Order: sequence, then structure tokens, then C-alpha cells
Amino acid sequence: MQNEVSDHRAQSMPQTRTAERAATDFDGKPCATQPSAGQFPSLEAGRRSDGCSFSDFQTRDAGAQMPPLNTGELYNRSREQTVRLDVGVPSERGDNRVRTEPSSGVIVARDGERCLIATANHSVSSIQGEQIVSRGATFADGSRYPVSVEARDRSRDLAIVAAHTGRDTERVCQPATIAERGERSGQATALGFPERSRTLQASPGVVEREIAATNLRSAKDSLPGERANRPLLDMSMHTRPGNSGGPVFNERGAVQGLVYGGPPSGRAHIERTWATPIDRPLIDGMISRVQPSRQRAAW
Repeated sequence: MQNEVSDHRAQSMPQTRTAERAATDFDGKPCATQPSAGQFPSLEAGRRSDGCSFSDFQTRDAGAQMPPLNTGELYNRSREQTVRLDVGVPSERGDNRVRTEPSSGVIVARDGERCLIATANHSVSSIQGEQIVSRGATFADGSRYPVSVEARDRSRDLAIVAAHTGRDTERVCQPATIAERGERSGQATALGFPERSRTLQASPGVVEREIAATNLRSAKDSLPGERANRPLLDMSMHTRPGNSGGPVFNERGAVQGLVYGGPPSGRAHIERTWATPIDRPLIDGMISRVQPSRQRAAW
């Protein structure tokens, strides 16, 4: 594959800025109507959206014993665990400009002065021979850091990338809880950055079944190196391009999958989502393939 022309040493220095407060639409522009107190951005299965739809935060009774997380609680708890990734490729215009392709990821571990993030391999890799000129990750507080790919599992479309967070690692790198074993059904919520929105969106839904990928799409539509009949979670859920690689949380707040994609068009495009099932042993196995951080980053 790789036509990548730069690693993290050749990329930009980390940038820290104030997190954008205005919710943005799918084009990255501020929404005309902003969420009020007690609301969060959301995509609901079967409902069209421009990225400016909001749901009310629902609270639980104070005396409840370990209740399942509702979407609002999950959004607040997990926003620091979800990152926006972007890959820079040359513009198709041939004018030396760089086009940014966004996606999502979830923090899984700290490694010295690096933050390890799980995502979809197709989100951070050259799939059709594109030349990758940069990779970056933007965290919940708006801080942005260069990224390098550290481990891949093309057969499952999984990747571990490292954000070079330096002295900020302890502050910005908040690992999520990964499910100890995979779950194949039940309430779930995906978090991510759909289209070109810079606002974290929640996509509540239901995992209906685990099924071979060939029952959902043609084997010829598999990605290079991907196992055609690998398992996927088939979900009633509204996600968009840009959600790829983002976490799917179960109702206890543990990550049970990473968004892979969905039907390409039609009404099903806003009703169905497919995800790669993950669990703690799988992620630990991929992390074990990451070369440990050798030295203190010099920013």
C-alpha cells in the first residue's frame, strides 16, 4: 500500500486552542440554532439531519442502583474519550493544496508521551493508492496533535494510531473502558464526528445481531486485505461518513465496536449502521504490537 510521504516527525507541531463551543453542521458551519442547556447533539435513526439536531438530557432517579447509561449521560462521560481524526491527501485539482478527510476514533491507552487511539484502518490508510501527507487528532478541548499509524489488522479493518501528545498526555488522553467480551445485541450509542462537523454527535440505537459481512454487502465491496465474511454488528442507528472508526458504547458505557459504515444510499443510509465488534483481548493484542515510546518527545 503505503504511499505515505511523511511520518509524525515531518508533521506540524501540536496546537492547543480553546475548544469550539458552537455546534456545527455537516459542512462545519455554526448551526443557526444552538443547543440549550440540557441538550446534546444527536442523530436519530430514520430522521434526516443537517448536523444541527439536539436531544434533551434525561436524568435518572437519585436512588437507582447502577442504572444503564442513557444517551445524555454517556455523551457527557465519553466526550473526552472520543477524538476527531483527519488525514490530509493532495487535492484533486493538482494545485498543491491538501484535502482533509475526517473520521473518528476512541482512546484506548497511554504510552509514555503518546496517546493510543483505536479506529478503522480505512480511515487512516491509503486504500486506493492515495498519497497521505499528514494525519492529525483533535481532542475534546480542541488541542490537535500529529498522528502516526502503529498497528493494523486489515482483515478486521482495525488500526491503532498514536497521537504525539507530549507533556499534555495525562491531561488530554483519557482511555475508554473496552468491553471484556463482545456483545451481540442490546441498546447502544455511537459517538463521532459525522461529515465535516467539528461537534461530537451521539447516535443512539440498537445492536440487532452479529452477522457475516457477506450477508450485508457483496464480497467484491470488501476493502483491500479485509476478510470478506468477517463478523459485523448490524445496528438500527444513524451515522454518516466521518463516524467511521468511532466507538459504539453499550448501555454500561463500555466500547463494544467501532463504526465501519452502512448502506451507501436510500433511506437505509440513515437507518442502518455496521460496526466491527471489539473486546478487551482484541485491543490488548493490537496494543502489544505497538513499538513502545523510545524517548521523551521534544516539542
